[in-house]
Amino acid sequence: MEGRECRSDVERVHCWLLLLLLLAAGLLLPRSVSLFEPAQVTLPASSVQLAKGTTPGGGDPHLPSSPSSPSPSSTPPLTGMSLRGTAARRLPVPQPAARCEPPPPRGGATRFDDWVFAADGTSAHSWAAQFRFLASGVADGMRGHLVNRLSSGCVNWRGGGEVRGHCNSEPQDRAAPPSASTELHWLEQPKGTPRVAACVAAERARFRFTLAAEAYLYAGEGGVLRAGACTAHRCDFELLAAPRAEERAEEEHEWFVLRSVATGRYVKLHHAEMPEDPSWNGIHHQEVALKRPRRTAGPSRDRLTAAALEEAARARGQCPLKRGQLAYNTSLWEPVVQRYLEPWVEGNLSATVLDMAYWKSIYGWSRRNALPGVHVSVRGGVVYVKEQVDYRLELFRDMMRSVSRIVQLPDAEFVAHLWDHPKVPRQQPLPIFAHYADEAHRDIPMPAPWSWDTARHAFPQPFTKLPHGCPLNYDQRRAQLYFRGGCNGPTRGWRGPLWRFYPRKRANRISKQMPDKVDAGVYDHCDSAKLSKMEHGWDAQMEKEMWEEGPKKKIESFAANCGFKYLLHIDGNVASSRMASELHVGSTVFKQRSFSSEYFYPLLKPWVHYVPVASNLEDVPAKLKWANENPQMAHSIAAAGQAFAKAHLHETAVACYWWHLLSALGELQNFVPRTKGFHPI
Repeated sequence: MEGRECRSDVERVHCWLLLLLLLAAGLLLPRSVSLFEPAQVTLPASSVQLAKGTTPGGGDPHLPSSPSSPSPSSTPPLTGMSLRGTAARRLPVPQPAARCEPPPPRGGATRFDDWVFAADGTSAHSWAAQFRFLASGVADGMRGHLVNRLSSGCVNWRGGGEVRGHCNSEPQDRAAPPSASTELHWLEQPKGTPRVAACVAAERARFRFTLAAEAYLYAGEGGVLRAGACTAHRCDFELLAAPRAEERAEEEHEWFVLRSVATGRYVKLHHAEMPEDPSWNGIHHQEVALKRPRRTAGPSRDRLTAAALEEAARARGQCPLKRGQLAYNTSLWEPVVQRYLEPWVEGNLSATVLDMAYWKSIYGWSRRNALPGVHVSVRGGVVYVKEQVDYRLELFRDMMRSVSRIVQLPDAEFVAHLWDHPKVPRQQPLPIFAHYADEAHRDIPMPAPWSWDTARHAFPQPFTKLPHGCPLNYDQRRAQLYFRGGCNGPTRGWRGPLWRFYPRKRANRISKQMPDKVDAGVYDHCDSAKLSKMEHGWDAQMEKEMWEEGPKKKIESFAANCGFKYLLHIDGNVASSRMASELHVGSTVFKQRSFSSEYFYPLLKPWVHYVPVASNLEDVPAKLKWANENPQMAHSIAAAGQAFAKAHLHETAVACYWWHLLSALGELQNFVPRTKGFHPI
């Protein structure tokens, strides 16, 4: 027994010693070092080739190479230097510039070989475009190494004008460690003029390799990084903070992106073998790199008659309208479209994938009544379709016909379904357009055909049925909360005594309890299908209770909304398509929190464009009291919502959203849009 206790005491001492050693190791390591830092990525040696248009050791045709450029064999590594334990330089990056600068220009990006750095990136979220500056220990702190986040290696001068990301020794399949050929002198430059007036000018810098006096890092032909003499702004780079992920906020302050002043794009490491998003990186949204992949063999694409106009529009983020001058800027939709297309960020979307999305048998017997209705191909500005269901089809046809008259649509092919509920599981994404989306599905949101007015070829209906808008201004309207609606929604889940929990029927109850402040509810009892005797009994009891607690309302036209200061917005089967129309009315919208959304919802902000209320409407009385006690703030929310609707929720804006969405989708497809088997609309 005594021996057993002795061994236990010894074990306890050993445990305490081990714990102290671990704590000491943690204190000695720099903060930027992780004990679990991934090893440098190794690529096959066969993948290390020179980019097209370059020669080994050759200089750029536009810039002379430095006469003192070292050869690969004359670059001894710095003794004792490694990525671990090297302090990262803190950059004076203005955060506002990183947030409000316009996105990099889109267009055909060149495919380079592995290990090539090029200023052609469009995504600041990609690890291939993120760097940090590791100081060499020199007193002024301005010498060090640019380390790429994806490869964990340095930007390496290979001699002549060549700059790569791999090491100097054979085989050249590993990231370059810190050495004499990777050391750079960081030279701060005067700030430029911000691209957007409201932005803060970004910090600028030049990077010169310390082995030669005229070996500046610059963006050469095609954006490829090279080393040589500095002319104009080709060697100037803007320093912008890398986007932060919440789960890694503490470590990400060191990472930044380099935006070339010459190309307007981010410097990135080109690669084919290295994964963009390692498994240890956690779950986060990845920004879409919108670029045109190589296309498979096939006929050349039709030349658009407005090609020059479209190219100019892309450069400025503006929509190439057919009706005269460019009048709508689509840059607001850029992050929205990126979010919608992120499952297909790598591109290479094939025609086979679209055929699978349109294939009836892939959805099974239980979903046979909600098949993707249309397969659309846009080529040469002409819209071609084929259909397999007719639900809401004429609404969709009229919308696409009208859109193609407003804007020159780019070449692209897509599949869409016109039913209310999303159908693409988040875990198995197929590129299918839908007019409603939610977090559990991957449907790509498009403008709702249900909101398209086929008589006036305008958006959004039912507001389009008020040609002169609302006759009363805000101050002339009644200070009541108004809602009218049918029994749309998951009514089958609220049968019998559960009817009180159905949000639209709760509006009837609130109206009965607060008749002087609320005039809201459905105009029906929302009976069941009465497929059994039990349902007959449930309905009879429900109707009796509703008459007492929340009687049904009178049916009224949409114009009745114009008479009230406050409008209650409640979901139907999914997100109600009336949201766009209600914003146009100019009243303060009280929007129910929802799992479902339309294509423009990400741009709406609570307490800016609308007043948020709980999904079960329990806080409606409190929010209504706030609005009455703060009339100026409630009025400003109404004005902001109406201003948003006038600017972005009309037929021209819808057409430009289609142009932006199809432009981005077309750049991810690797085939020429087909017309065989389709017919023009």
